[in-house]
Amino acid sequence: MPFVVMSGRSSIHSGSVLARLLWLVIVSSAATSCCCSSAAGNISTSNDVNVRCMEREKHALLQFKQGLVDGSNALASWESKENCCEWRGVACDNQTGELPSLENCTLLLLVDLGFNNLSGKIQAWIGSSLQKLWVLQLRSNHFSGSIPSSICSLPLIRVLDLSQNNISGVLPHCLNNLTAFSSVSQEVDDFPFPFSDHDFVLQLIWKGAETEYGKNFRYLRSIDISSNNLTGVIPENITYMLGLRSLNLSRNNLTGVIPGKFGQLEVLEVLDLSRNHLSGSIPDSFRNLHSIAVLNLSINNLSGRIPSSTQLLTFTESSFAGNVGLCGPPLTTKCPGDRPSEDPKVTGGTESDGFITPGFYAGIGIGFLIGFVGVCLALPPETSWRYVQQCLRQR
Repeated sequence: MPFVVMSGRSSIHSGSVLARLLWLVIVSSAATSCCCSSAAGNISTSNDVNVRCMEREKHALLQFKQGLVDGSNALASWESKENCCEWRGVACDNQTGELPSLENCTLLLLVDLGFNNLSGKIQAWIGSSLQKLWVLQLRSNHFSGSIPSSICSLPLIRVLDLSQNNISGVLPHCLNNLTAFSSVSQEVDDFPFPFSDHDFVLQLIWKGAETEYGKNFRYLRSIDISSNNLTGVIPENITYMLGLRSLNLSRNNLTGVIPGKFGQLEVLEVLDLSRNHLSGSIPDSFRNLHSIAVLNLSINNLSGRIPSSTQLLTFTESSFAGNVGLCGPPLTTKCPGDRPSEDPKVTGGTESDGFITPGFYAGIGIGFLIGFVGVCLALPPETSWRYVQQCLRQR
């Protein structure tokens, strides 16, 4: 039976909370042994009345409860005056009073701990123990340290959101090992999802906006590690994640060039690499990003001509702004060797913006002379040619 950890803005609406889910440390008695047992077996139940839970963890559980819809009143025992080790579904270490780790909760399907004040490092056991995980959302916390390479061992992960933390180090060079991202046509129902859209709402950031998803989130393939302190280069093998639909690495300290094979990510809809220190040119393969709907490469050190394609021309100047060396549409900066405009109002440099030239004056003179002679010839027949000559002399 799969379980869900949700302590962010996502929600579960269910009439039987404990029978269907494991939230953080909410466990049914049947699941306690597999989900909340420690290696040493030091887990107490409500019968161990001498064990007192830690006050900070009690406070965290009460805050967690406030974000839940508990229609069956299954969490009635969760009261501030009580020892949380005696609450229904909660088990504590009988020596320290601490709540156990999620490391042994191997059936977890979704972990949403976003928008909290969690800190510390992202633990390496997430990749090795949580093999059923589809969503890992840790955004808007205070996690630090580097991204463990074991995170590349999550075969079913669809949404990886580590944004808005204090994560440092380099991007793992094994992200292409995330199996669910490897193919465009991969079967999405390889692991049955146990909830209906009515019961389940997951809030994710998609195309820059917070969007609610039901079980259709399975069709997403999204990586967001924006607003951290990442350094180093963008690994070339990230361009082999052919099922990737959204990649946001903005607001970091990434350097180097944009990998040249980005164009083979044919289903990529969102790409945000803005506010880094990327250099070099935009790869010509960007012409092949036919599905791209959101593109932001602004505020880097990119240079050269922006590749031209029907899709790329739909973006405004803001997608490329802040790169002094970039040129070509949609920017107004001309590239070296570009032809100047042939519009005489732009290219002229003489009187009247180049329209009036010496040839113009000569044409006026000849036209006047021909017109004047024509008038004289139109005089009555009795008028002598001497009168015509006199007219010409007077002129």
